Amino acid sequence: MRLTGVARAGLGAGVAALLAASSVTAEIPPGWRLYPLDGRPIMQASPSGEDGVRLEGEAAVTLAVKAFPAAWLSPGTCLSWRWRVDAGPPALQPNQRGDDDRAIALWVGFRAEAEAMTLAQRYAFGMIRFLSPVVDPPGFILAYSWSAGAPAAGWEGLPQPFLGQIVRQRVLRTDAYGGGWVEETVPLTEDFRRAFRVPATPLMQIAVFADGDNTASRTDVAVEAVRLVRCAPGEHLPASQPAPALPVPQAAGRGGRAPAGRAR
Repeated sequence: MRLTGVARAGLGAGVAALLAASSVTAEIPPGWRLYPLDGRPIMQASPSGEDGVRLEGEAAVTLAVKAFPAAWLSPGTCLSWRWRVDAGPPALQPNQRGDDDRAIALWVGFRAEAEAMTLAQRYAFGMIRFLSPVVDPPGFILAYSWSAGAPAAGWEGLPQPFLGQIVRQRVLRTDAYGGGWVEETVPLTEDFRRAFRVPATPLMQIAVFADGDNTASRTDVAVEAVRLVRCAPGEHLPASQPAPALPVPQAAGRGGRAPAGRAR
């Protein structure tokens, strides 16, 4: 995924699209909005199940976003969903710029709350709001990805000076593609605290990101049945280390750049 325009100013193209409503094209299927990225080919979208989305394409990259009823998360809240990857890019390093194709990622967006943010996060979020036409972009994002063969890791920041402050990502699944539906359950409240070291702020939206442009790969993925559920009593889910603190980003000068940081 090549970065252009605002994305080069420290906003990763994928997450930048989540913050840039001007790029929205349609609501297909109902409730989902599709965002093309930097003029790259967009994938075809179709419904999956009652409330999900399927994305298919070749050498394309697409973000599908769906609003989630705003809700504070109580302790012990989990997020569950099922997803499948029938085709996707080869294993790359999802945390390296220019080497970040991954079959699918589920992004979970949370409301910005000043009292929950560090000085660096408030600064970065202020820059994001300034650069984005969206009135109320998410202030925190957890990104769970499925990338076959990629090294599994704990929560990590994006290698971007601004979004690196408000986005934490981890490779959740490294299985080979083509195995059908896979059920997932993650301890969302716990994950937020591990990733950002503060209690979770209200949930705002979810997004499905599919990316195969760098490798010209065919991609066929789907996500459905995204739900908030109570974590099962005594359920043990792998813990991950919080992301290391990142330095406060420096703003770009006027006119300059910010420093780089399925078949059923």
